[in-house]
Amino acid sequence: MQRVAPVLPLIFVSLLAAVWSGWLRIGWHLPLPQAGARHGGLMVHSFLASLIFLERAVTFKKGWWLILPFGNALSLVAFACNQPQIAQWLLVGGSLGFSAMCIYFTYKYGELYYFVFLAGAFCLVGGNLVLLKTHSYPTASTWWLGFLLFTIVAERL
Repeated sequence: MQRVAPVLPLIFVSLLAAVWSGWLRIGWHLPLPQAGARHGGLMVHSFLASLIFLERAVTFKKGWWLILPFGNALSLVAFACNQPQIAQWLLVGGSLGFSAMCIYFTYKYGELYYFVFLAGAFCLVGGNLVLLKTHSYPTASTWWLGFLLFTIVAERL
């Protein structure tokens, strides 16, 4: 538990920020209105992806894998400081790291569900690269939904 303690507050605050930005998107008048435009990045990445990365990273004996969810969750800070370009680069790095983790698991164990995780990881990378290039959340969201779908299916397998 001590190994994961530093990343948990970031993930929890990411959830709160994602919920806040969702409220803004449905029309509530709250402070920090620019957060509403970042709802997808906050919910899918800063919160959900960081939590999924953390879940996978704790299975490794080497603690340095915990850099992956921590770096991904740091995107929250960049989003909060109105630095979306930095946040997007953190998300690209996180998704590439998760892809490397999935490739390792696929190579080592060769189980079907690791291939499904890998497909989800590639969707996440694809969506993040689309976002980085186009700055269009709607364009990237289809890829992100693929990540969530493949991850849920892999967890069920």
